Amino acid sequence: MAWRARKGAPAIRAWIVGGLAASFAACTLAVSTDGLSGGDGPPPATEAGSDAGDAADARIVDATSDDAASPWLGGSSRCALGAPLLTCEGFEVDAGLWNKPVNVDTTRVARGERSYHVLLPVGDGGRNTEYIATPAKLDFPTRGVFVRAFAYVPSGQPVVDTGLVWLYDGQSGNYEGADIGFSNGKLRMRAVGGNNVVKVSTTSVPIDRWFCVELEVQPTGPQTSAVRAYLDEARIDDITITDGVATAKPDTVEIGIEVQVTPAGKSFDMWLDEVAVDFTRIGCAR
Repeated sequence: MAWRARKGAPAIRAWIVGGLAASFAACTLAVSTDGLSGGDGPPPATEAGSDAGDAADARIVDATSDDAASPWLGGSSRCALGAPLLTCEGFEVDAGLWNKPVNVDTTRVARGERSYHVLLPVGDGGRNTEYIATPAKLDFPTRGVFVRAFAYVPSGQPVVDTGLVWLYDGQSGNYEGADIGFSNGKLRMRAVGGNNVVKVSTTSVPIDRWFCVELEVQPTGPQTSAVRAYLDEARIDDITITDGVATAKPDTVEIGIEVQVTPAGKSFDMWLDEVAVDFTRIGCAR
């Protein structure tokens, strides 16, 4: 069963076939292959570098002492500091990771000097998208995969029903996989494959602050997975999917917005930063 008809899909599939080595060279380091986290417990402490404790950058006007994510905000991009991850994208330089040019912004960032500004124009009630995608060389189903991103959703706008972070099979064209996103202002998990599962959390989407969200797809068999989500390092148990949801082999990471029904006469914008992919829990400090 097809996941969804995706705008620009042929270009993405063609780009996947070309491989990942050259485009990931700017930000890929060695990755440990020792075991899987299984989704439990925080990631090990990681030395983030001398800039990790810097005072919040002048551009970071969104962090307050009440923000759950504030301990991880400010200073230099941890991606630029060489975080030991499969890949890490802080949008500080154009590393050639994405399938199209990125709308880079300097006015609102989680760390470093730049972020990805996702802006949907005023809607007409129909489908609307603004996302970027990149192929990922994963060992699925030998090992699971984690995708982490920092996101900022400002107030004064409807929180559209959309995905936020996707991991799916783009090469075959069936787009089966999983994503974490929003539904009626709440966090939502969706896994789409041979059987489709959607769960909506009681946890609201954080507004007017940076938050750290992480998606985990953990193989439970040759064609099945458990899917988990984390918000500011805490697992969101009410949207965990552990019943062996059928999934194909994921090979594409996507971030942004894909709205099936855009609120008529309304626009939506959001910022994303410090996107990371790894085989074990990433957390928010790296």
